[in-house]
Amino acid sequence: MHEYLRTLSARIGLPTEACLYAEPIAEALDGDGLLERCWAAILARGDGAAILDAEAERFGCEPNRLRLAACLLLTRSMRAEYERRGIDLAIYEASLADIPIWAKCCKAETGLWGMKQFHWLQNTLGVRLWRLGRMQFELVPFEAERYERGGRVLHRGDTVVNTHIPEGDPFGPEAQEDSFRRAMAFFSRKEFVCESWMLWPAHREMLPETSNIRVFMERFDIIESWEKPGVNDLWRIFGYLQDYSPNRLPRRTGLQRAYADRLARNGGLTGGGYGVLLL
Repeated sequence: MHEYLRTLSARIGLPTEACLYAEPIAEALDGDGLLERCWAAILARGDGAAILDAEAERFGCEPNRLRLAACLLLTRSMRAEYERRGIDLAIYEASLADIPIWAKCCKAETGLWGMKQFHWLQNTLGVRLWRLGRMQFELVPFEAERYERGGRVLHRGDTVVNTHIPEGDPFGPEAQEDSFRRAMAFFSRKEFVCESWMLWPAHREMLPETSNIRVFMERFDIIESWEKPGVNDLWRIFGYLQDYSPNRLPRRTGLQRAYADRLARNGGLTGGGYGVLLL
């Protein structure tokens, strides 16, 4: 077990400290039966996190630690599902990058290694969310009532490809195009949607045209947008902070400076959008 976890962690970029923190719990969890119940819930789109959390006291640990241990062990079931469905294992390897991303987020937010975002990881583990190049994709129903462009029509409930942008490598135009090409080949579909803070129309005023976020946003026809007060997705831009007051925000990057200035002017409103891209 130790060898599997340490080899896996090295391969996906999970810090050794996080692996060692999860190891004792993984040892106790392996073969316990709880893991099998959690996997069944994931495949059925149920709440695997609730199943794990209910047993955390029995394992003598806090829930996020048990969740991280379960994530690492469930990669075996995930790989078997990839093999059963004949999906390229290179995509399996790429998709595992979600584990260290969210383990590091948990450490930054709580001070402890773990997997606070297990609900999201269930999509990756359950082979419903795939990393294809720089971006992640999943099949979802179209949420708007109707959309038409260039003679192509989408109706509510039609299957489309949803786009996600995980933390990580540079997100330039070439990486974006590469991901969309891979997704078209993988899904045999050309209808994409995205719901994200990155599609906030205010970026046209805040960011230069050459900004990677602007380039990504302009690919989409934004058919719905919103603004609202509160932290919302600010942690993605500034990290986890106790205070997101505009005058206290870090200003190390152009994006941080643009957001800090905007928040100071508009009373702390942030936004997002829902867009359609027909390739």
